[in-house]
Amino acid sequence: MPRYPKPCTFDDCTNDAAFSTNTKPAWCVNHILQIVNNCGFTAMEVFPGKPSIDWLMRCNDCGISAHYRLNYIIDKVKYEKPCRACYWLKWNRDQARLLGGHLPEWLPDVVPSSISLEERRNPKDLAEAMGYEFLGACFQDTYTPYLVKCRTCAKVSAQRIGDIGWGCQCRVNSKRQTASPREPEATEVESPFIDPNNERLPRISQELLSQFVPEKNPKIDIIKLSPTSVRRVVWTDPNCGHEWIDTPANRNKRFRIRCPQCQSILDSFGYHYPELASEWAPTNPTSPWHVRPTGATRGFIPNWICPQAGHVWSSPTASRIAGALCPECAIHGKSRIELRFFDEAAKLWPSSKSGPSSRNPQFQYGVNWRPDIEVLVDDDTKLVIEYDGSFWHKDKAKIDKLKSLDFLNAGYHVIRLREYPLFMLDIDHIKFMQIVVRPEHQPGEIIRAIASWVTSRDTA
Repeated sequence: MPRYPKPCTFDDCTNDAAFSTNTKPAWCVNHILQIVNNCGFTAMEVFPGKPSIDWLMRCNDCGISAHYRLNYIIDKVKYEKPCRACYWLKWNRDQARLLGGHLPEWLPDVVPSSISLEERRNPKDLAEAMGYEFLGACFQDTYTPYLVKCRTCAKVSAQRIGDIGWGCQCRVNSKRQTASPREPEATEVESPFIDPNNERLPRISQELLSQFVPEKNPKIDIIKLSPTSVRRVVWTDPNCGHEWIDTPANRNKRFRIRCPQCQSILDSFGYHYPELASEWAPTNPTSPWHVRPTGATRGFIPNWICPQAGHVWSSPTASRIAGALCPECAIHGKSRIELRFFDEAAKLWPSSKSGPSSRNPQFQYGVNWRPDIEVLVDDDTKLVIEYDGSFWHKDKAKIDKLKSLDFLNAGYHVIRLREYPLFMLDIDHIKFMQIVVRPEHQPGEIIRAIASWVTSRDTA
């Protein structure tokens, strides 16, 4: 659904808000930058579109750049300094003064047992072991916090050494009930650990069970092994062949890693949905074995390769699980006249796509639009053709306008074929054209006229 623009809640401001909410205040970009400055920061990137998304900011006092959410700094500034570098420096100094000049060593129990004591005391070694890129100390001070960057979500943050030991929140893999066709099938396959009378079954999960090798654990009874056991077990991943030693209890903590060398996770999308994972595009920044089935992929929308025609398209993992298929291969929702125009466009421009999923950071009113026809005319020219039938679009002028504005903001040429007697949209733009279409008009002639218009716009 499109996001209808909401006015900025600042008095006497006539601009549209940069994001939409139901009950909370929303502001235009200029006033958002003013709020950020009042909180003690300078924005280092354009506003990400939502107040709940991490945004790179530089502290006006210490000069340290890190990611913060707009909602976070507005809430924090009411009772403490929102910059974490400044806050943790002061906090460490206050704690050291109360404790006689030194800070006690502390790390959470989620730190992998493979990390030595010396590595835990070294902030650089600890950060790299916990999935961070170590950027250095924030200050030349004994009690300084450290600046780290998550390798998974690229979030930059200022943290104490104890907080670094927790790892980034984006890697937390909570154990949950996942709707999956995989688990019921696992009990049907022949396994040496399953009693044929179903009287004694293993207590650990089927995924951990697949990594347990009896020959390498001769003294361990898999039937009695508890998921919270602290016994050291030799595990072997059947996918990559890597072998390591760890306890079942550690394997079910926080990150729930499937293989420590590959950094794949338990209950991953690849494990629960192998057929969908086979369509995962290799251009994605991570593999389906590193993504949770019901969790959002941070920083990107996965690309998929259509097994029938090889189309590359994007869709969230939750949509794929819900049944989303290749939009270009889909016929549902496309009228005959739309398909006739697409056939004519494909003759002239072989790169034409019918109903592709389109996402762009310049979109203001919608996250994901699906144009009727999308064409890459050349390296510098992108074209969208929309066919507006008189029956289905008689009450959709507002949505049609917002959709057109989004594509125009993203640099597209936009053509709207308005079937008579629809009214023309109120849009004035050099890359926008509307054509009244009647039943007697030929799609081929209209497409050739559009091609001439696009050429004239490019040479103007």
